Amino acid sequence: MKRSLLVPIVVLTALSFPAGAARAQVPAKPAIAGTWIGAAVVGGGGEQIEITVVLAESGAGYAGKISDASGIVPETELRQIVLKENKLSFELDLDTGSGPTLIKIELTVDGGTMKGAWSDPGGDSGAIELALKK
Repeated sequence: MKRSLLVPIVVLTALSFPAGAARAQVPAKPAIAGTWIGAAVVGGGGEQIEITVVLAESGAGYAGKISDASGIVPETELRQIVLKENKLSFELDLDTGSGPTLIKIELTVDGGTMKGAWSDPGGDSGAIELALKK
């Protein structure tokens, strides 16, 4: 009699374990709200500019602004801010003097750092590295 109860208990235990383990493996979205400071590579010579990205949670997701210390990038609102797992992407219109240029930025969030690249429709691009200001 004891043996007949043992089999269903073992089977139920085995079936419930993978479901619980799968739920535990779902990664939480990283916390990205805050001030991020770092550098972006611009131009063909590898010149770097210091940039600041400020992100905040808003009702529908996130809001943000970007600027740089030298004034090349005046404080500009970010659009299309999307965080999917640990990938953050957003867009901005950079005033280049001859009209706005669409800039797309894609970053990988890893704790208190973000690394990735910016690109524009003309094929220009460069690396970006940011760290969360503490």
